[in-house]
Amino acid sequence: MSLKSPSFFAYLLCFTAIFIFFSSCNNSKFEYSIKAKLNPYGISPLTALIELKSEEPFQASFKVLGESPIEQSFELFTDSLSMPVVGLYPGITNKVVVTLKFEGRAIVDTVKITTNTIPNAFPRINIDKLDRSKM
Repeated sequence: MSLKSPSFFAYLLCFTAIFIFFSSCNNSKFEYSIKAKLNPYGISPLTALIELKSEEPFQASFKVLGESPIEQSFELFTDSLSMPVVGLYPGITNKVVVTLKFEGRAIVDTVKITTNTIPNAFPRINIDKLDRSKM
């Protein structure tokens, strides 16, 4: 046997290693779903309900992007969660960043929720003093 040409077993070992590497990469994906429903109870037009489902347990959080971002976290590990979202802005497409934290990894996704303008019959609310400790 010559040292200049690789043996059959070396080729076989190399092929096996490559096959195992690529076949293990395909198993790392899993399914999750995010669905949003604007004004789910018909009484608050600037709220939504985000439904999350996954094959694996997760912790979830969201952030409504805008002038005054609103954030909420849910510490429970679960494979299904309904998150009430408040603080949507009227008359625009709101962007809500949803983060799902799994064991050893996280997924960040953006949900777009379009709201209507607020009817003129709704009262205007002005905040004169803000005390976050009472919120």
